[in-house]
Amino acid sequence: MNVRSPLHAVKGIGEKREKLLNDRGIFTLLDLLFFFPRAFKDYSKKITIQQSLLQIGLCPVTVVTKPSVAYFGHRRSLVRCKVSDGKSEAGLQFFNMPFMVRNMEKGDMVYLYGQAKKQEEKITFTNPGFEKKTAEIDQYPFVPVYSQIPGISSRMVMKTVASVLEAVKGETDYITEDFKRAFDLPELTNARQALHFPRTMAENAAALKRFSIEELLVFLCMLAEQIGSRKKNAVKIGVSDAQKSAFLKALGFVPTSAQERVMHEISDDFAGDMTANRLIQGDVGCGKTAVAFYAMFLNYAGGYQSVMMAPTEVLARQHYFKAVELFEKLGGRCVLVTGSDTTAERREKLAKIANGEADLIFGTHALIYGDIVYKNLNLAVTDEQHRFGVGQRAKLSYDGHLNTLVMSATPIPRTLALVLYSGMDVSVIDEMPVGRKPMETHIVRENKRGDLYGFVQKIVDKGGQAYVVCPMIEGEGDVRNVEDVAAELAEDFGFSHIGVMHGQLKADEKQSLMKAFTDKRIDVLVATTVIEVGVDVPNATVMVVENAERFGLATLHQLRGRVGRGAQQAYCFLVSEQKNDRLEILKKETNGFKIAEEDLRLRGPGQFLGFSQHGITDFYMNKLVGDMATLELSQSIFSRMLAGEFAEEYQRVKRAAKKKYENLLKDIALN
Repeated sequence: MNVRSPLHAVKGIGEKREKLLNDRGIFTLLDLLFFFPRAFKDYSKKITIQQSLLQIGLCPVTVVTKPSVAYFGHRRSLVRCKVSDGKSEAGLQFFNMPFMVRNMEKGDMVYLYGQAKKQEEKITFTNPGFEKKTAEIDQYPFVPVYSQIPGISSRMVMKTVASVLEAVKGETDYITEDFKRAFDLPELTNARQALHFPRTMAENAAALKRFSIEELLVFLCMLAEQIGSRKKNAVKIGVSDAQKSAFLKALGFVPTSAQERVMHEISDDFAGDMTANRLIQGDVGCGKTAVAFYAMFLNYAGGYQSVMMAPTEVLARQHYFKAVELFEKLGGRCVLVTGSDTTAERREKLAKIANGEADLIFGTHALIYGDIVYKNLNLAVTDEQHRFGVGQRAKLSYDGHLNTLVMSATPIPRTLALVLYSGMDVSVIDEMPVGRKPMETHIVRENKRGDLYGFVQKIVDKGGQAYVVCPMIEGEGDVRNVEDVAAELAEDFGFSHIGVMHGQLKADEKQSLMKAFTDKRIDVLVATTVIEVGVDVPNATVMVVENAERFGLATLHQLRGRVGRGAQQAYCFLVSEQKNDRLEILKKETNGFKIAEEDLRLRGPGQFLGFSQHGITDFYMNKLVGDMATLELSQSIFSRMLAGEFAEEYQRVKRAAKKKYENLLKDIALN
């Protein structure tokens, strides 16, 4: 038996319990060992009733009166008794837990975990954690509490984990003693034990550190296979001053100093000996697209094809139409490839791509699947980088043969960027175009909605436009939805030119709506977050987000970035009845990188990214992806491995990476 064994290999895990664990995504003993406690009850510190008024701890007491239960109202109950620690007495009460009357008797020694309150000289515990005196109390100073699994209590999970730890405790540690000493890592059996039953929380942190480093090294090794295959002797492309002047003239505006700096970095990439592999980060509206077009212009001027892939058809079309406007002045021929093309349209476009009649190709995922053949592709650009998985990005990079430029309008915190973009050169556009006025962000309560839409009407009357974003398409309880809100705006507030846009519309319907909005034939566009990414309508100056508490910081910041693209004052109104830390952060902060760091802290990496990513959301250890020290240490260790240190560990990591990501690596033809 080993950690890869199925759950039923351990005595006590029957068919029923195994099925419940399987439903939670737990199939092997290793899966269960890495099903971490969501919290720990600190049973290491025993406190008195008086001390429990000031702190939370384990309070040993004796039940001094017979527990009683009273029923009242609709299915409501109250169990009450008195307890004593020998020096003080307190009341003990459990609301709506009638079974507690059977869990204790007068004279029982029990442990309460929680904070008591004092009112009119009476001390009372209300619904505290409750334990009878058991071996576990003395055995485990920190008792694990697990996330809910339907049909299995946290205590049952704890006992099952304890059984698994006992079953695998004899396994030989696969990490060498030298490696463990070098980075102060605990021994395998002790580390596994400390994940669930630590003697101190420092011991738990050390175990988390060990397994986090292991997984990060495996992931970094896979990334090295994917993005470390940059080829030497790349095609060198230079650009003359006259060519750059022609591009800037066609662009129609003077780039910011930050854009100029990144353009210079891209020029150096194209003139170098290695294929380019660069990430461009920047806040919403900072001008990343213009920089990407500059890279595509360099490539076009050198006689090669470029592709730009966007996550949505709406954004792909927007890039395409902007490119047509720019490159027709420069002689470049553009084509748009999407999943909604007819068979005949696709055949015609693919023919142009194959014979070189198309210089600049735009599209969605359709660019990396199927039968596309490029004549001389030399540059791949992906927009909204975080929305593509590792495998999709790798397909587009063609095993390192292409120059690769990736962009993200959602600023990625440095902690995540260390992992997601390992091996890439990073450029940051940290300056907004001249003339932009600071965004005004306000939190609006439900009872002020009438005043809010009165303000929006004034903006519309002056020729402005607005977005109203809702979390739902159709009605669901108290959650605002686009259908009802659009009707309300027309019937109750008198708006006459309203558009409704959501993900269930066909691509041509979305495009038609966006064109009408851009052409000012629609005053208010009521939509879901389909307009979150990249949509650019400079005349839109108001963003209203209904039920704002239902959205994450990154999404709200993206939505806010859809307005304020011109010189007019822009406003963002977050409608919510709930007090919410995320909304307060957004109200005070406009720096996207600081907001992204807060979002990572509040929601964790999987939720922050919003889309499944190979190697991030499938980490066992993803709870520590936000730990800067562990990430940097892992990067340092991997660099030392590449330099020849820890050869035995490096070979093990390479084998683990190949096994874990075998299907992915095969799919992108990297092994």
